[in-house]
Amino acid sequence: VVAEVVDAALFGEGCLATLADVSKRLAHDTTKIIPRRAALYAVAVQSPELRSRYAAGAARAREPYTVCDLDATPHTKLATLDLGELDLVSVALQGRRETVLGEAEAVVMQGGR
Repeated sequence: VVAEVVDAALFGEGCLATLADVSKRLAHDTTKIIPRRAALYAVAVQSPELRSRYAAGAARAREPYTVCDLDATPHTKLATLDLGELDLVSVALQGRRETVLGEAEAVVMQGGR
């Protein structure tokens, strides 16, 4: 089963719900599901413009994650972080999206793995 359900920030196109549904209704023991894994990376930046857009109280502050064009946004790169690899099907079947995002945020706050 091949599905194009991944956006630039991984979770935005409902990929986990789709992969969970495919796994439950269509998959058999020998089924290969693509995409199956994803490597997560984050870039920690300092940017007054991004802070004004996403800080507490800003209109977009409640977005759990976002993607922006850093080439077009004034910023200082602080670190590139390897957040590890996910088995998307396992995460989908366990309903772990919020847990994964929380774990990723904790890794970012600690400065990476």
